[in-house]
Amino acid sequence: RSLSALEGLQQIRVQLSREQGVVRLIGLSGVGKTRLAQALFDERLGEGALDPSLAVYTNLSHGPNPPPVAMASDLAAQQSRAILIVDNCGQELHRQLSEVCKASGSRLSLLTVEFDIKDDLPEGTDVFDLQPSSDALIEKILEHRFPTLSQVNAQSVSRFAGGNARVAIALAGTIRSGESVAELRDAELFGRLFHQRNHPRSEE
Repeated sequence: RSLSALEGLQQIRVQLSREQGVVRLIGLSGVGKTRLAQALFDERLGEGALDPSLAVYTNLSHGPNPPPVAMASDLAAQQSRAILIVDNCGQELHRQLSEVCKASGSRLSLLTVEFDIKDDLPEGTDVFDLQPSSDALIEKILEHRFPTLSQVNAQSVSRFAGGNARVAIALAGTIRSGESVAELRDAELFGRLFHQRNHPRSEE
């Protein structure tokens, strides 16, 4: 069912506050999955913030050593209370970590973060799908980050970004003062985003 960001935050907190709670957070790149994971421990947002001292975070793209399963196994064997957060975690790794966290005597909770999901998740995993932001919200973000950006440009950028705040911010950063991008085609906006104010090299 559909939840607001704050409602989803609260429900994830409830699950992870329980020993052996397992949550899978999915969503397209740039929608704010990692930021939401950080917000779980931020007492300024909502109620029941998780204890930051329990957080054990890693990102698979950084090549963590020891590997997440080894770390989880050691913590479970020591009966340590911890909340594991594994970013860019694939389906099979999620399954392995879930088994460790749900083993008898484990005091671990698990949050895995990934851009996609399949239907064969282990039983007992709560899945939260973070949806892209609305154009109106993206416009507010741009208004805050780029005070001199015109409303027309903010609307054009928001429409092109399709709810992806990261894309919108990157594209807005290429717009010079007094310039308008309202009449540019999507291909031209993509070119600006790709080159990020750097002129493409001419082929000799």
